[in-house]
Amino acid sequence: MLASSRSVLCDRYELGPVIGRGGMAEVRTAHDRRLRRTVAVKCFDPAAWATPHGRARFEVEARAGAAVSHPNVVTVYDVGVDVGMPFIVMERLSGRTFADELERGPAPVERVLDVMRALLDAVAAAHARGVLHRDLKPANVLLTDDDTPKLSDFGIAMSGDVTRGLTQTGLVLGTPAYLAPERVEGKPATARSDLYSIGVMCYEALTGCRPYEGDNAVAVAYAARHGILRPVRELRADVPAELAAVVCRAMARLPDDRFATAQELAGALAAAAGSTKHVVDATSPVDVRPPTTPTRVLAVAPAPAPPARRRTRLAVLGAIAVLALLAGAVAFSHDTAGLKFPAPGPTAPSRTNATLPSGLEAPFQRLQHAVDR
Repeated sequence: MLASSRSVLCDRYELGPVIGRGGMAEVRTAHDRRLRRTVAVKCFDPAAWATPHGRARFEVEARAGAAVSHPNVVTVYDVGVDVGMPFIVMERLSGRTFADELERGPAPVERVLDVMRALLDAVAAAHARGVLHRDLKPANVLLTDDDTPKLSDFGIAMSGDVTRGLTQTGLVLGTPAYLAPERVEGKPATARSDLYSIGVMCYEALTGCRPYEGDNAVAVAYAARHGILRPVRELRADVPAELAAVVCRAMARLPDDRFATAQELAGALAAAAGSTKHVVDATSPVDVRPPTTPTRVLAVAPAPAPPARRRTRLAVLGAIAVLALLAGAVAFSHDTAGLKFPAPGPTAPSRTNATLPSGLEAPFQRLQHAVDR
């Protein structure tokens, strides 16, 4: 397309097949003759380069990409212009993006967390250098051969002295589906607007759909400002509630309601991930080995028997009670033998000197003697 008539740039980079295309540039694999390695070369449209806006965009991407050195940011090796065609030389990756991965559907929760951690590390490094990406989306997250994510395409990044050509146009730059509501209204980009875009990416990766849809960019922007966001767990029940809450806060409509920094959002994601697992403290190991000796079952000890003297006293008291009952029965039967009801008159005096019936005196005396001992 743009560089189809070129085979070599600056007598150094031998251009190969196209591995990616955008509105103003195409990316081609290339061979670096000087360092003898395979690289990726992003060739910009010469017609766009001729305009102030196109030139500013190229300068932004070249300087911002070179300024942010991080394992999760695509490394920029070189920048140049060959016969009116500007280009950026970068490390060569597989050409796959996180967007390609999401075309297969929602990603596993652990995979989403891994990608977001790496992306937030990269964004934190960029923000620390005063660089706002402003176009964070799955298509700008490249994947290495081992699926390590790397942030790319700082084409509309904002970095202090190199943004005048972009901001003076009054254009709203970025992909509508991932733009924070205040960006759509033309307000300046901030770190919180970058984090909003990451929240949208996380939502999409977990649910398989974007939070706000529309027939055109205006409809999407209106939905982001006024639409109703479907809860993450309504679309995917296995997402932990803590993680869903973090994503919702990252996508808050008001900037002040979002996370303030990439580090803060990364910490919240880590806490949400930790709350879904049982974590064992490595400093206090748990011994899960089987016991070396079999478990013994202890018999329940019987209640101690009372002393001999106490046993004797209890037996004697029991016998006395029985004899007393028998004596009472005999006396009652003796007194009531031939009982007749007298005519009404004075009440008979009560018996006070009761004696044991004949035959019970001797057993009672022996029992009394045993108790006294």
